[in-house]
Amino acid sequence: MFSGSKDKPFKGQHFGKLRRRCLRKRKLFIDGEFPPTGSSLFFSRPAPADIVWKRPKDIIPDPKFFIDKASADDFSQGSLGNCWFVAACACIAEDSALWKKVVPDYKEQVFSPNSRYAGIFHFK
Repeated sequence: MFSGSKDKPFKGQHFGKLRRRCLRKRKLFIDGEFPPTGSSLFFSRPAPADIVWKRPKDIIPDPKFFIDKASADDFSQGSLGNCWFVAACACIAEDSALWKKVVPDYKEQVFSPNSRYAGIFHFK
């Protein structure tokens, strides 16, 4: 299904280079293509003024990307109208080979400050 495909970085964003730069500078990644501003979330109307952007550690003391392996039960729509995204994540989680292609090196992509956490995650 994916064989023979070459990785093409989104808008020239090379994950490895960006991650290494963040680690070297000891700064967490801020995506210039998806900045933490209201315009990243709203395009047809103004963003509410009270939006607060948070890192995972600001929400829970010991965040996990996932535990053991991904499962369709790991995803919940919540109050956002993003059922298409949640459904896609659940489908990918059910196929471990596909999950490994979509989230490469998933076991190394962690939040722990004792690891090489740089505030950036790699998806294909």
